Amino acid sequence: MTKLINDLLTFTRLPVNASFENVSLNCLVDEVMSDVELAISEKHAIIEVDDLPKIDALTGQIRQVFQNIISNALKFTRKDEKPRIKITCELVDRCAIDAKKNENGDFCRITIKDNGIGFDNQYAEKIFTIFQRLHSREQYDGTGIGLAITKKIMERHKGIITESRKENEGSKFVIVLPLKQEVGIEIEMSKN
Repeated sequence: MTKLINDLLTFTRLPVNASFENVSLNCLVDEVMSDVELAISEKHAIIEVDDLPKIDALTGQIRQVFQNIISNALKFTRKDEKPRIKITCELVDRCAIDAKKNENGDFCRITIKDNGIGFDNQYAEKIFTIFQRLHSREQYDGTGIGLAITKKIMERHKGIITESRKENEGSKFVIVLPLKQEVGIEIEMSKN
């Protein structure tokens, strides 16, 4: 119950007037991996991380995005296989999932892939809705709020997030974020 209340408070209290600062995404991912070090060690997980850019961000919030996604990847694993998480990044020309790669782009597209249990892709949109769970509490711990918080944080950063999975083949989150926070950035939800 305490976890649920804390998650609800986080969801409803994401600060609106906080200041953006230029932050290294690699440093944030390193901090998250330090926090989940026990789970990584117990599951013999392999995590590969590309060079990630520095972006204007609300540090604690973007850190929480990585925390939620990496923690889920470590939670929803297959018993017969070591967890593998790969985080890649490329610069793109606009805030769209299907944006063209552009070495001088003003946005970064980060892909976080794992080899976990996955699920039927028909539930992909539901996972960002508060209290949506695809597994019982007896199977997997959690409150059903983490990815709703993640989506809210992405919107606050004028970014987007999508997720696709195939049952028994893992999941793939794609995040697109501006490198610099500017007024008037348009967000497109187009997909391949």
